[in-house]
Amino acid sequence: MGELELFNNLNKQWNKISSYPDFLTSIKQSSQDSQVAIFKNQSDFQKRNANKTIKDYQGLDNVKLTFTNVNAFIDSIDFAPTNLIALAFIFFIISSLLIYEKEHQLFFLLKSTKKGRTGLITAKTSVILLMSLMTVLLFWGSNIFVSCIKNGSLPLSVSIQSITSFTTSTLAISTGQYLLLFLVSKICIYSLIGMIFLFIVLMSKKTIELYFLTILLFGISFTLYLTIPDNSTFTILKYINIIPYLLVNPIYQTYLNLNIIGYPINTITIFWIIISIILPFFTFLNIYVFSKDKTTDTLTSWHPKRKNNFKTNVSIFYHECYKLLVLQKGLIILIIFSITTSWYTMNINHDISEDEYYYKNYMSVLNGPYDTKKQQIIEKETKRFEELHQKSSQASL
Repeated sequence: MGELELFNNLNKQWNKISSYPDFLTSIKQSSQDSQVAIFKNQSDFQKRNANKTIKDYQGLDNVKLTFTNVNAFIDSIDFAPTNLIALAFIFFIISSLLIYEKEHQLFFLLKSTKKGRTGLITAKTSVILLMSLMTVLLFWGSNIFVSCIKNGSLPLSVSIQSITSFTTSTLAISTGQYLLLFLVSKICIYSLIGMIFLFIVLMSKKTIELYFLTILLFGISFTLYLTIPDNSTFTILKYINIIPYLLVNPIYQTYLNLNIIGYPINTITIFWIIISIILPFFTFLNIYVFSKDKTTDTLTSWHPKRKNNFKTNVSIFYHECYKLLVLQKGLIILIIFSITTSWYTMNINHDISEDEYYYKNYMSVLNGPYDTKKQQIIEKETKRFEELHQKSSQASL
């Protein structure tokens, strides 16, 4: 029964791949139907959206799908706990760089320098951006490594549409190129969230206010993402949202154009427009607020006394990195988080189960482009399971 369930899943994957040309044909057919009804009850947005959809899918006519190791690829890019651990680590970075100093009013001790307060906040901002890069490389690099150990080699040269959940995507790229795009997107969104966290810290007057605003921000975003259906007039609030941006894959998996003042704009385009505008905006806003507004220097709270044995250094950036990674044990925590993620993933199914054994066997036979020989194998296996099911039914009588 386990092998039957696995085969059914692989058969669905095979059917999606083999029916891909029919899917593209249906897109073109829907366009023709739209052209026939173009002067009827369609809005301007529907007309523009139909034309844009056909144009976007035209570039995929020559795309060839391949039956490949989907599990290895999906496990590498779609492990939810990694996002939670990464967010916790970014929040730890912000706490180490600012919260303690604000609570103890250490910013008032700043001496006048050539760049004034700007030099300090620029260094802190640079450290946050650097840590966002390290977080992605270590955490998601660990995911990729563990997935390869668990599922076999990662497919990097096949089209992204060969991955079942990306069949409707219009990205004309390989899985290797998507993996690079995924990592760059993660770096950008982690950096943006870091800048938003930093802004909340700078504007908060009490520690409880900081935690409340952070929980409120993610709570509202999560609620909007879960409760708004795709066909709602409020779909724009569902996809221009921190949650799908944090997950990254929902932005690229599904083809969707949002209605922006009557014009269809793809969610991928909107994502990069927002990142390219909001990330620099919050970065410079944080620098400006800290440099000009000294009311951001205090944060009311109480903590036990800690040792304060910072080393003096000429470079503020070096000082902030040293404080975060060495004195605050940030490097150790980063490594522990990475090891914990890897250990947890590897120990979910440490031993090779029957399903994994069957999966690897099927993959070794079916992996590669669609052809008649492999179709015959699928048909033979289907017939075999039908006979086994019939025997099982007779035995139960």
